Amino acid sequence: MAVLSVLAAILVPKLARDRAKSRLTQCIENVKQVNRAVLLYANDEQGRLPSLNNSPAPGAWWFYKEQVKSYLGLTG
Repeated sequence: MAVLSVLAAILVPKLARDRAKSRLTQCIENVKQVNRAVLLYANDEQGRLPSLNNSPAPGAWWFYKEQVKSYLGLTG
């Protein structure tokens, strides 16, 4: 029983670290994709970034997303 407790004490923190690292990697990849989409948008729009000027007040993030999502292959 003591051996199992020692193994658990060693493995549980490692598994938690591995899971956190995996989530961080996925987050970084998502940010890279969004960055690529914004750069592609800017390239097509003569260097201008997506504008928030015409967006409805509380939904600025939504309006911005709608302008670049097609560059990620997203629809709907």
